[in-house]
Amino acid sequence: MSNKTPSGGPHIAIIGAGLGGITTAIQLKRKYGYQNFTIYEKAAGVGGTWRDNVYPGAASDIHIHLYTLSTDLDHTFNHSHGTSPEIRAYWDRLTTKYDIYPHIVFNAKILSADWNAEENAYTIVTVDVCTCKETLDRITLESEGVRTTHKANIIISAQGILEIPNTPDIDGLRDFKGQIFHSARWDSSVELKEKRVCVIGNGSSSAQFVPLIVKDPAVHVTQFIRTPSWFKVAPWGNYSPRWRRFFFWFPVFMRLKRWALWTMGETAWFFIRWKLVNRLLLRRAFGDSIRQFAPKKYHEKLIPDYAPGCKRIISDRDGMYLKCLNQPNIELNFDGIKKIVEGGVITRTDEFLPADVIITATGYTTNTFPIALRGRTGKTVEEYYDSHNGAQAYHGTTVPGFPNFCMISGPNTVTGHNSVIYSTEVQVDYIMKLLRPLLQGKVAAFDVKDEATEAYNNRLQYWLSNSIYSGCVSWYRIQKPGQRSPPTPSPDGQRVRPDPNSAGKPNIFPGPLIVMQWWMRRPIWTDYDVFGQGAEKWKNGVLLRRRLRGVFIVLGLVAAAYVGCDPYGVFKVLQADIVHRFSWYLS
Repeated sequence: MSNKTPSGGPHIAIIGAGLGGITTAIQLKRKYGYQNFTIYEKAAGVGGTWRDNVYPGAASDIHIHLYTLSTDLDHTFNHSHGTSPEIRAYWDRLTTKYDIYPHIVFNAKILSADWNAEENAYTIVTVDVCTCKETLDRITLESEGVRTTHKANIIISAQGILEIPNTPDIDGLRDFKGQIFHSARWDSSVELKEKRVCVIGNGSSSAQFVPLIVKDPAVHVTQFIRTPSWFKVAPWGNYSPRWRRFFFWFPVFMRLKRWALWTMGETAWFFIRWKLVNRLLLRRAFGDSIRQFAPKKYHEKLIPDYAPGCKRIISDRDGMYLKCLNQPNIELNFDGIKKIVEGGVITRTDEFLPADVIITATGYTTNTFPIALRGRTGKTVEEYYDSHNGAQAYHGTTVPGFPNFCMISGPNTVTGHNSVIYSTEVQVDYIMKLLRPLLQGKVAAFDVKDEATEAYNNRLQYWLSNSIYSGCVSWYRIQKPGQRSPPTPSPDGQRVRPDPNSAGKPNIFPGPLIVMQWWMRRPIWTDYDVFGQGAEKWKNGVLLRRRLRGVFIVLGLVAAAYVGCDPYGVFKVLQADIVHRFSWYLS
């Protein structure tokens, strides 16, 4: 089928100029030469989370050759892991290379989008954030500011999961008279020298900035840890100018390195999933790292009692975080916070700890959809989530009742063992295949079916209920206040696995990325309703061609098996498997 699209074509609105948004724009141009799209970015630059995270030591915890697009490997990085400025510069170069900047509207935050079935389009309302009184994270539908209305036939949400900082719900947080900020909104104007600093949280961000701020002996840090994390000491390699020139002249070695790193990440999933290896190998290796580098007084409380991988494993650059705990100007506190008062923190043991600065390193809100996007039923995406006891979508990409709407990094698409760039590329490739008939004018709208979405998520949740992710509370497994996870049915809908102590729906993809890629290799159009003149005829033609393809494969194997071309019986074995796998084609 030709990839050419008619001139003009449906207008596409992309939410966010971060990694997902820029990747989508690049693929629209690369695959289809498509130009009729607009990116609405609430900030003043590209880069998403790497634009916003400017805390000391901000860097990727994934090897940089696996943290770049497969279409645009880069030889210019100085280290095996990219720093925040380097990663942002990389995406800025791609935005310039593919001429994406003319398509971006900066300082435009989307407040709402409403589907109009007669027009097969969304009415989008944006606000100019420069005219709002509130800070960027606090702008809502009720905020004052200059608003603009737009039309789009297709919306692709690329907000990502590291977009809304999670403010901890601690009594008295607003009563604190000192300086307070979230690590994702680092305030570089705050001088930490000669200050008593309280850090709340012990995730990936704090493991990067804490070792750097305690290098100054005049800064005293107290770090509050609610639940300990497993640490993986990650050596950082340096790429000399000679290595960078080598990668420039022989880019195939970057691709081989990327493949090797991806394979190691996929292998890590099996180590995490295989309980015997997890218990005997990973627990011992990660525990030994803590015992080797951290002070002995913290060993008992720093080593978790849950399986590695249940929460995100912290990548500790050259062991810097664990080593810095030996310094006299840092102290860990495991007592928990009872409340915050004007001058500091009161722990659950009623101990008062004075503080001048509080840094909340408490991650992001990952299970909400903050835009009032309404589909054909009048419900918002957030209301759809609420009605299903948590965020869910079909392949984490499309949502029933929301025609021509796709998400990148939606529910159950992130992983803890491999690169988010890879999973983003898998999703974007799937979205490109979904959009092809719309861009070619053969379909006016598509909408995933409820039953297909429920079947897919039952399958996921059953897999997750048997996984290590159900064993602890983390941003892999979160819920809203008062929410309980329902019993998890098996894929066949028969068996039920109750989970009375659940901490919420797991929001992670339960398998290796190669499974995600296989499941999303092409749209299954029987799972979608299509609309528009000639849309059903087009859909029936696609299904007929796939059935015929399955028939020809089966007949070919049958013929090969019975004309004596299969002396070892290989074709006979494959024949039985293929007949089973393609039986639905013939139904």
